[in-house]
Amino acid sequence: MVEVLEEVPPSYPATEDINSLLDLIPEQHSQPMVKALVNQAVKKYTLLEVEEAIVYSTANVKGGWMQYKAYLDKTLKNKWAAGYLDTISTTAPAVFSLGGFAGAMPAGRYPNGTVTGSPRMDSNYQAASQFMAEMGVEV
Repeated sequence: MVEVLEEVPPSYPATEDINSLLDLIPEQHSQPMVKALVNQAVKKYTLLEVEEAIVYSTANVKGGWMQYKAYLDKTLKNKWAAGYLDTISTTAPAVFSLGGFAGAMPAGRYPNGTVTGSPRMDSNYQAASQFMAEMGVEV
């Protein structure tokens, strides 16, 4: 019997790197098929591209793990998440500070360049923010 050992290519990331990517996947989406997709993706894409795709998919998928897997796959193939981590590393001031909300909203953007995913909703937020500023409320 001849034993065949699979040789790991030198460009293949370390196990710790892959585990850190798998840790980014939300628990409800952490299924064997999603993990297999990530393991295949690190062979084709850089660690940064895979990380951005995971973070981007996590922010945008509201369905179950099958939708998450499909969205993650399309995000990688279409490079939807290119530069996404750079856009969320900074935060924008909160839109509403009334009622005790003192947090900040991530400044990440959707592929269409909007903050909320909808140009109309962005416009509504802008108008509300401007109105509140005119009324003397700090935004």
